[in-house]
Order: sequence, then structure tokens, then C-alpha cells
Amino acid sequence: MISEEVKLNDLLDNSIEMIHQLDEDGKIRWVNRAWKTSLEIGEEDIKGHHIMQFLTEETILEFQEVFPQLQNGQKVENLNCTFRARSGKIIHLIGRTIPIFDEGKVVGSQAFLKDVTKLVAVQNELKQIHELQQILMKISNRFINVKFEELDVAIDLSLKEVGLFSEADRAYVFRYDLEKQICSNTHEWHSEVVDPQIDNLREIKISEMPYWFGKHQKGEMVEITDVSKLTDERVRSLLKTEGIQSLLTIPMMNEEEVIGFIGFDIIQKQRTFRNEEKEILSLFCQMLVNVINRMKNLDELKKSKAEIENINANLEYEVLENTRKNINLSKSIIEQEKLATIGEIAAGIAHDLNTPLGTIKVAADNIRFVFNSVLRTKAFKFSADEFNSLMDRVENFPIEIFLGGLQLRKEKAEMLPLLIETFNLEANEQTEKLAEYLVKCRIGINELDYIKKLITMPNTLDYLDLLNQLQLTCSQLETIKTSSDNAFRVVQEVRSFIKGEIEVEKKVLNLRQNISTVLSVFNYEIKKDIDLNFTVSPETTIFGYDVKLFQLWSNIVKNAIEAMDEQENKYMGIHSETNGNSLKVIFENNGPEIPIGVKEKMFDKFYTTKNKKSGSGLGLSIVNNILKEHNASINVESNEAMTKFIITFVA
Repeated sequence: MISEEVKLNDLLDNSIEMIHQLDEDGKIRWVNRAWKTSLEIGEEDIKGHHIMQFLTEETILEFQEVFPQLQNGQKVENLNCTFRARSGKIIHLIGRTIPIFDEGKVVGSQAFLKDVTKLVAVQNELKQIHELQQILMKISNRFINVKFEELDVAIDLSLKEVGLFSEADRAYVFRYDLEKQICSNTHEWHSEVVDPQIDNLREIKISEMPYWFGKHQKGEMVEITDVSKLTDERVRSLLKTEGIQSLLTIPMMNEEEVIGFIGFDIIQKQRTFRNEEKEILSLFCQMLVNVINRMKNLDELKKSKAEIENINANLEYEVLENTRKNINLSKSIIEQEKLATIGEIAAGIAHDLNTPLGTIKVAADNIRFVFNSVLRTKAFKFSADEFNSLMDRVENFPIEIFLGGLQLRKEKAEMLPLLIETFNLEANEQTEKLAEYLVKCRIGINELDYIKKLITMPNTLDYLDLLNQLQLTCSQLETIKTSSDNAFRVVQEVRSFIKGEIEVEKKVLNLRQNISTVLSVFNYEIKKDIDLNFTVSPETTIFGYDVKLFQLWSNIVKNAIEAMDEQENKYMGIHSETNGNSLKVIFENNGPEIPIGVKEKMFDKFYTTKNKKSGSGLGLSIVNNILKEHNASINVESNEAMTKFIITFVA
């Protein structure tokens, strides 16, 4: 018969968490399989070695503060640390560590750590994409206001900004001349470590670059992640001569015709561009096409005006013919201005898409982690009947995942006396934990029979923990669906705007559900350290555009969270008041007072106080536009104690 100690060791060794035991001096006694796998090492590399051999410099400093606490018999929660694997890869971990006692004396410690490297990578990717979107918005503004004689300088500056962000060593623009069948380098930016090539790449025959031109003519990119693996010896030799390791070129399409391409050479290292980056760089490419066409039409218009001024007044036919030509050119410019406007709203599109797409990525990663944890460590603890009962609860009683700290504490304070007085439980840490789980699982104090059934189970806390994780997973799945729908609708609206056929339908919406979707998106920030008081009635409805109201609440909630960034005790309240044919929705937070000068300009387009944090200045401008579409107004009240955004809808 297998002993309990053997079973425990086997369970720890097979855990998905990274677990290690240290002696009193910080030397490794034992690590589990996940620990060795993540750090890419074997048993011979571990036992007897000091833990600091595997830590990054930043975590070594943190360890020097944590280890004395363990030696004093204190456990340490909420560890956030980084280890370095054999290959040099940095592993990001979160977890806790506890001291090990023997006859009252600390003889070592044990740590339980979760690998969150993928989640950190996703967060970094989202941050980089957001920064690239901000650069694109800046370039868009520059192109909208550029003068004809300043166009070349504007393109060169934009290439530099995009090239630096993309970690390229050279960024350039080539133009195709299909009539002469040649291709020429017209603009170039290069880093200090490489030589310019613009003077060497003039009037190249298109016949000498059939692969490149063939791909570009179809509107397809050319991406080479590793030049050394190219099968075309001539192309490989040419690129290696210039020292290029990776490159990306994107065609410039004027409707169905290719007029050139932009490219990025990576020389100092290999580089693979993510799909999100390529999509944004394609938008930059299209902006270049729009501004080039606009300048071309303006130049033609100037020439036409000059010709008209020189036409003899007696040559009536020529006057009429050139006037007609001028009108046609003006119409063409209007169309080009519309395309240029797309560049102006590019940052707004990114602003609308960033939150739902980021939510989908993070929620999907969380769901993968929960299911992995459930299937490996929790599901086997319960019988089929218990598991079916648990799933019935999940399906029939969906929960809102943005339960704030204030509401959690309030409901826990009501639940705890019920457990002690009605069910005769002792007032101890176990009972407090039970009360907290019941509240998190949204089990009300009126469900006495269900609570009685739960507390008589032998594994109540494990059962409630599993229930809560599955409830959160289902809520996150719903959030993914809602976020996907919102992202799809944003794209559809932009597509309709481009085609000139935008048509959005107003409908009656449940106000609480509409705002709840936004709170689910910001669930992590809210649950982490914000006391949320959400009192909007489930019966309250509003007549409006679904996706636009989602954008409205998103901008206000996001601004509130950012405003409280440096607050120690954070509070957010969301309330509604109905009076006759008017509806007020109030968002309040205890962030710092908004200065009068800021209040006067905060709804102006591109005005921002967050330049150092990559603020776009579009958020509250979007709010203002959405309010106009809903015949609504907004009033901002702010003092040292509280800031309120009061939105009034009139039927």
C-alpha cells in the first residue's frame, strides 16, 4: 500500500506549479518536474546548489529581502519573480513561499510558483502594438496637414519613426514606373550602423526582380525571416552582400494597381514581424498612397488653374473643356480627402479595437490555464454526480466577474454570521474562507438548503474553488463573444464609412448588461484593487446604438481607472437615476481633482494630459461624438474627494 507521504511527493512532482524546497541557507534540497523542465536542467544541476544561481539580477535583490523573513518563520505571499533558464530564456513567475519548521525551528522553506511567461509576453505585445498605433496616429496628423513642398520631408520623418519602432536598420520607399518598366528608391531612412543605398538603387529594371514584382502586383507582402535559407542563390547573395538577415516589403496599392512598396531591412539580427504589426504597417502604406494621390491631384489642379488663367477669353470651347476637367479633378480630390480621413481615424479605430482584442487574448490565456489546472489537479477529486451538480450550478447561475472589493467585503460580512448562527460553525479562519467562497460563487444568504448541502460535503472548499473557477471561465467565454461582436461591428462601421453606406440601427438595450460587458473587459484592474459600487437596476433600459454605448462606457471606465493609478484606496461607483423622460448615468471615482483648464478642453479632439503615457487624445472626443448621436449631455463635477461624470439622456 502506497504511503500518504509517497502520494504527496508524487502529487507535488506532477503539479503544473514550479515547486522547490530550500535548506536554511537557501541551498536547493528538492525541486519538482515542472521546475526542471521550465529551467531546462537536470537533477545533477540542482541539488546542493544555491537558489540564487537560477535567479535574475532583479530577483536576487528581492530574494535578499524575502529570505530573512522566511528565516524568521514568516510566509511571503504575492511573490513576483524571474528565473533564468539554461538557454538564457527569462521565466516570469508568481506565487508564494512558506517556512518549514522542525520542532519549532525553521529548517528551510518551500515555494509554489506559477509560470506566467506567456501572459507577460501577451501584455508586452499589446503594449508594443498600442505604441505603434500611437506613432501611426501621429503620422496621420502630419500627412493630413502636410504641404506639397514638405511632402518628402514628412515621408522621410515617418519612415524614421516607423523604422525605429520596428527595430529595422533601414526603411525605404520604392516607386514602380510601369510605363518605363523600372523601379526606383525614392525615400530612405537608415540607422547609424549601416550605409545608405538610395543612390545605388535607381531605375532598376522590373524584369530583374520578377519574384518581388509578381508578389506586389497581387497585393502580397514579401517577408524573409532568414536570408541564409533562401533557395534563390542570386537573391540570397545580393541580400547577404548588403548584410541583410531579415526583411519585409509591403506593396503600395492604388485600388488594383501597384505603384510601389515600402520595405524594412533587418541587419543586426533576425526579426519576424507579427501579424498585428504587419496589419498596422499596411495601413501606414495605404496612408502613403492616399497622400501621394492627394498631392498628385493638387498639383494637377494647380496646373489646371494656371492654364485656365492663360486661356483667351474668346476661346469659349477651351474654357468650357478645362472647366469640366477642373470639376472632375475636384471630385477626385474629395474622394482622396475621404481616404485621407481614414488615416485620421486610424487611431480611433485602433482605440476601439484595442480593448476587445486585448481582452480576447488575455481571457483565452486565462481559460487555458484554468482548464489545465482543473483537469490536472481538481476534477478527479469529485464523483460524477458531484461534478454534474456543479456544472448545473454553473449553467443555471451565471455570475458577473467584476465583483469589487467593497461589495465582496459587504456580502461576506452578511454571510459569516449566518454560517456561525444558523449552521453552528466555529468562528475561525476556515469559516471565513467558506464565507468568502460562497460570496465569490454568488450563493445568496437565502439559499439555506444549498448552503447546508455544501457544508456537509467532505471537500467543501475544494468544491467551491472549482465552482468559482468554472463560473469565471464561462463569464470570460461570454466576454470573448461580446468583445468579438464589438470588434466585428467596429470593423463593419469603418467598412461602411469607406463605401459611403453606413447604416446603424438603434434599439432598446438593457443598461446594466451593456455596462456589465465593459466591466468584464476591465475585470482584472477592478478586482485587483478597486472597490466597485455598481447599483444600476437590472430593469433599466436605454434606446441607443449598442457598440457606440460600449465605446462610451469603455472610455469613461478606462479614464477612471487610469486617474486612480496612484491612489492607495481606490473607489469607483456607477449609478443610474430615472426622472420622467430623462435618464442619468453617473460614473464616480476618488481620483485627483480635474483642474478647471483641463475640464474646459478635455472633450476636444487630440487633447490629452497623458503624453508620457501615450495618450491619444481621442477617448473623450469619442465620448462627445457618441453623446451627440444619442441626444445626451455630460456634466463633470470634480473636487479633492470625488470626480463625477454625469451623463443625461433625454427621450
